[in-house]
Amino acid sequence: MPQLQQQKQTERFEETIRQFLTRQGQKDPAFLKHCCEVKQRLGKNTTDCCTYIINQVKNTGRCGFTDDEIFSLAMHYWDEENVEVGNRPQCQIVLNQEIKLSDEEIEECKKEARERLIKEQMNAMRTKNTPQVTKKPEGDTMLLF
Repeated sequence: MPQLQQQKQTERFEETIRQFLTRQGQKDPAFLKHCCEVKQRLGKNTTDCCTYIINQVKNTGRCGFTDDEIFSLAMHYWDEENVEVGNRPQCQIVLNQEIKLSDEEIEECKKEARERLIKEQMNAMRTKNTPQVTKKPEGDTMLLF
């Protein structure tokens, strides 16, 4: 997956969590108040919330989760005061949502794909044009044809 698209997935994941938390705050003013207090007192933020979720997902060893499972991890991050966030691991985030790329991003992805294809084809041609050395049979063997 191109680097730009991975970055877009990460941004989209953070935006999805942010939207969920906003909806929760609109439904439940007490939750919104609690989040604001925790944010001020403990310095919690959405980026750390997403890092916490990614680390929790990684620790399970599973690859697929429902939206509710992910959103419950977000709620847990904000509800608990002593949550170990950890460092964000190098990973690929896959969302079940379509990612809209701008025209510039689409062109960048096409350019990266073209460059990768050219490099692969050049390597294939170099390998193909390398002379193959054939071994002559040893001993008294005669070749008739």
